[in-house]
Amino acid sequence: MRRLILLALAVALAAVHHAAADEISPADLLKTLRDKDALFNNVKLDYDLRKEHKRNLFQEMKWDEAQGIETDTTGPMSWPMHLHESLIVRGRDITFLYNDASRGAGVSPALCDPLSWPLENVKSSSRPHAGETPAPRSSPPTDEDGNRRPHVSPQKQSHVQGTVREITMHIWEPPANGHSILEIERREPSEGSSYSELAMEVEFSHGFGYGKRIRQIDAVRREDGGLRVEGTIQIWREDQSRFSLLLDDRNGFLVRQARIESVVQGNGTLFEVTTEGTVTVGEFVLAAKGSFTRTALGTETHRQRGMKPTIAKQFQTEFVALHAHLDDATYKDLLAIPLEPGTQVNDRIAGLTYFIGQEPPEQLAAIQATLAKLTDVGPPWPTPKPAAATATTPVSPDPLWPPDILPNSATDSAVPFPLPHLLAAVAGVAVVLVAVWKIRRKRR
Repeated sequence: MRRLILLALAVALAAVHHAAADEISPADLLKTLRDKDALFNNVKLDYDLRKEHKRNLFQEMKWDEAQGIETDTTGPMSWPMHLHESLIVRGRDITFLYNDASRGAGVSPALCDPLSWPLENVKSSSRPHAGETPAPRSSPPTDEDGNRRPHVSPQKQSHVQGTVREITMHIWEPPANGHSILEIERREPSEGSSYSELAMEVEFSHGFGYGKRIRQIDAVRREDGGLRVEGTIQIWREDQSRFSLLLDDRNGFLVRQARIESVVQGNGTLFEVTTEGTVTVGEFVLAAKGSFTRTALGTETHRQRGMKPTIAKQFQTEFVALHAHLDDATYKDLLAIPLEPGTQVNDRIAGLTYFIGQEPPEQLAAIQATLAKLTDVGPPWPTPKPAAATATTPVSPDPLWPPDILPNSATDSAVPFPLPHLLAAVAGVAVVLVAVWKIRRKRR
């Protein structure tokens, strides 16, 4: 009798465990993921990025009749790169900092500050800029054989308030020759930009960012390691994409595995992401490390001609720090564009190219109007309310989301077990016990 009772309890507990995969409906799970994504706003995420940089030098191309495309016969030259990057998000505005020395500890000054390179007698090939006299300057670092070592100059790239501004500091190729180059152009947020896609990739590699792109969840089931979720997702405006995610529901619903197959006008792309480790910073839960791979699958015609999938992008990220609830002064400092004398400005708003310190007097009004846009970082950000007040206060939805989605708290890692499942389990145990009791009674 005792064995039968224990068996009945085991069966009931197994039923409870398997029912746990159904404890959250697809609609509730989607809302939870979107709530989690909504937290990543007015923040600065510091991370390290590693990748293999490939560069084709002196390419010799030939026509491949089998594939109908040109192929490289020399092979690429590649080297590993370790970059220190930061992603800043406030509303729809996105900013990237590359090899920014302001990150402090962990960033090599020799990598971020070209002025610390050894001085050599390197002469400029262009005319001196205002206030500049020809003098020895620092030169890019070299390896033991005297070859130039790969270097990424500090960069700051933003799409803020409808203005794209990209500055690369201390470029050593002409025409900069040690100075900076600033690109400015007007682009409305509705037009989108490459920054949105780059931010998506960084978010994916930290275990979030999927919820605001998911359109429908078709299936949720329990697997070893978490919840397997499948459905449709939208990466671009016209794509038809399917996804399969493995969610770690014990650690803030982080995405541990992701596979997204997208098709845009017959052209296929595959995204594959894996994450590991967990970092908790206040209400934020992120993956400690991530790996991102984007593979070009080509069109059906390409596949019929034997074209093989090609890895278009691959990198690994490692979390460094997260700065949340940025105040307006800090945010403005992070986005500030340094305009040192000699900086070349490619002003696509006014249709001008000029150097800081050598602005054409007849175009000064147009130049000042464009440069004024560099200080426009948007309206003051609302001061966050105390946690007790915001717990029940709905957050305004992101304009990119459906208007009926109102994010709220998404920090709970456990979902209450629904009462119907509990009653069903109890009823099952009762039925088994009654059946056992009747069998025992007949035997007597």
